[in-house]
Amino acid sequence: FIIFIEDMKSNAAIHPNDTEEINEIPTVNISSLIKNKADVEWIKDLASDYDLCIVFPAKDGNFVDKGSSYMTKLRQHGFEIFSYQAHNDSTSIFVLIRAPLEKLRAFADINNFSMPLDSNMVKTLLEAGNPDKKIAPVFLEHQPQITNLQPFDNLYGEYSRLVDENLFFREDGRLDPFCRPSRLKLSVMILNSFPPGGGEPLKIKRYIKNGSLLACFPLHSPFAMLKFKNQWMKYPFQKLPLAEVKGYFGEKIGIYYAFMDHYNRYLLPAALIGLGFQIAIFMLDDYSAPFVPFFSIILALWAVIMLEYWKRKEKLTSFEWGMSSYESEEKDRSEFRGEKVKSVIDGSNIRYFSTKKRAKYLRESFLIIAMMILLVAGVTGGIYVGRFVLRTYVGEGNAQLAASVMNALQIQFFNYVYNLIASALNDRENHRYEYPFPSRTT
Repeated sequence: FIIFIEDMKSNAAIHPNDTEEINEIPTVNISSLIKNKADVEWIKDLASDYDLCIVFPAKDGNFVDKGSSYMTKLRQHGFEIFSYQAHNDSTSIFVLIRAPLEKLRAFADINNFSMPLDSNMVKTLLEAGNPDKKIAPVFLEHQPQITNLQPFDNLYGEYSRLVDENLFFREDGRLDPFCRPSRLKLSVMILNSFPPGGGEPLKIKRYIKNGSLLACFPLHSPFAMLKFKNQWMKYPFQKLPLAEVKGYFGEKIGIYYAFMDHYNRYLLPAALIGLGFQIAIFMLDDYSAPFVPFFSIILALWAVIMLEYWKRKEKLTSFEWGMSSYESEEKDRSEFRGEKVKSVIDGSNIRYFSTKKRAKYLRESFLIIAMMILLVAGVTGGIYVGRFVLRTYVGEGNAQLAASVMNALQIQFFNYVYNLIASALNDRENHRYEYPFPSRTT
């Protein structure tokens, strides 16, 4: 969301080197400014320079529960912080955070953070070579008859402070290579890491679930949202700006819209074929026409072709976005629980969770899910039995209506219960990485 806080500019941001306890938060009156300008124009303000917003519960303008300790952890991580309380709302405190540039550089270097390279700089360096290190020049030409990809595009490399930053891609007007998605990724990685002063990382998802935090989200750019809106209105006559969507919302949202774009384009021929079959059925007035089964065969072939071509597009998209090695580079989830041990490979400190214990949790999860399936089957069967009994007393129509209502209610109820149980079981299984976590829930 957008924060209009002109009179906030007079307040100094709270930096990590401050030592006083953060408790009292000044109230900023922004209602008049929002009323006059929120729907008309966006004014760059102090909040524009921050990346993330964390919302803490409050009482009478003060942090409650563990709010103060969380703020201390944020400062231990080196974040620059600006806190304020919304006008006429003493139940929440908004905390804007950003990581200083040097913190981003250090963290990206330590974690071998992958960043896009500048294609022109890579081409210049390759063609120049390095005689001192006996590296011969390399000349690559674009061959459009083979591929539409340029030879120096879509290249990624690990960030290092020992490498000239000019090698990395920079957005127009930026003096450093840390564009918005890179800053957000690194900030989240910092939040999920162990603070330098010791203690547990900030487990944002868990804190939001238990109510210790109300929300955590990146701040939007009104200019980017307006640009997306203008481009989106031209779809399907113009391609979706998938690269821009990925750059703004991240790879997960970007690949979702890439699939939906692919799916929608393949639905068009299926819809035209189905329309032809439906017209023929109407003209013959025969829903059992001998050609109807062929439509099922066509749809089965269509589904296979659509998915196979999506696999190709997915691989190409992941390559273009530098996600080919994502799984091997993924870091531990902050919620991952494990015993601190020395790695048998390089002797570094790692967290270890017993494979036998996880297998035990998986077996128990399987049994619980099996019991839920049997329970749903039993309730569904009971509804059908109830409908059969009710026919004698209220008639077929009313019995069918009552059974439909009961079936709809049991679906909603068991959906709610199953989501709670599945989420709890998934957390209990203690997955190390974020990549398999959502798929295990389903």
